[in-house]
Amino acid sequence: MSSYDKAVAQLDEMREQRKNMRVANIDFEQYMQAREADRASVKSPMDYQDDVTEFFSSGASLSGRTMPWDKTHSTVRFRPAEVSCWHGYNGHGKSQVLGQVIGGLMQQGEKCCIASFEMHPYRTLARMLRQTVGNSAPSEQIISKYFSWANNKLWLYDQQGTVSGERVIAVIYYVCETYGVTQFVIDSLMKCGIDGESSHGTNTAQKRFVDKLCAVAKETNCHIHLVAHDKKPDDESTKPHKYMISGSSDISNQVDNCFGIWRNKRKEHDTDANESEEDCLIICDKQRNGEWEGHIKLWFDNDSQRYTAAAREKVWSLL
Repeated sequence: MSSYDKAVAQLDEMREQRKNMRVANIDFEQYMQAREADRASVKSPMDYQDDVTEFFSSGASLSGRTMPWDKTHSTVRFRPAEVSCWHGYNGHGKSQVLGQVIGGLMQQGEKCCIASFEMHPYRTLARMLRQTVGNSAPSEQIISKYFSWANNKLWLYDQQGTVSGERVIAVIYYVCETYGVTQFVIDSLMKCGIDGESSHGTNTAQKRFVDKLCAVAKETNCHIHLVAHDKKPDDESTKPHKYMISGSSDISNQVDNCFGIWRNKRKEHDTDANESEEDCLIICDKQRNGEWEGHIKLWFDNDSQRYTAAAREKVWSLL
């Protein structure tokens, strides 16, 4: 055998020894458990035939609950186990619009909980009552009727100021398990004890919190509505979009839906403004499990604090 052949033989022997050493150190039980778990997750298309059939027969993109405006029913839905981010500039009516949306969801039989860390529950209730009954001076009889109707449909977490993200998560679990809540509002992200945007445009704590919200939504089958602020623009006539959300750039990536709220402040200050011009826009620029994105034009009725689908639309009691 030549010296070259001997060297090759020695190298092969060394490789075989190292291979045997690696095999001897493998935890085969752990390896097999992992393989079994992977095998359970790999399925045939036939395993999903019933689900796909149901998707097409029911129109899955239009499953879920609706917004209060008829013209949105064929475009936007609130599906179980999702997270929606409601964002916009400071003072543009995010909470006000969302309060009307929640009232509409209660009309559809949903059980809702609002955790507003910026407004006392009685003020939240007063505004929602006003939007529901359609006027600014309801009688005691109407007030009593509203509270009887809202009982077992609406709960409010009474805590103002900063609350830890862990507490918020615990409250969601509690109301879902105890009261069967199906719609939960967090107003707002900046009050959840998480620092704002970092110098690099990312925020690991916010990313983890929103990621946890998405996991909780799936675990509880609850739809979570998260209110967030947009970065202050140079000009408030600029329409907001999902990449303007203040804080982690991952917020819009993680949630299922993004709804930007924009108030037409120029019209409010222009006495000669065209009445047909919208007072507010809901800008849907993400709907992961839907097929529509676009602008929803709304008009504002000051007496009821209600948004309507058209200018001069008559407002009446929804009770």
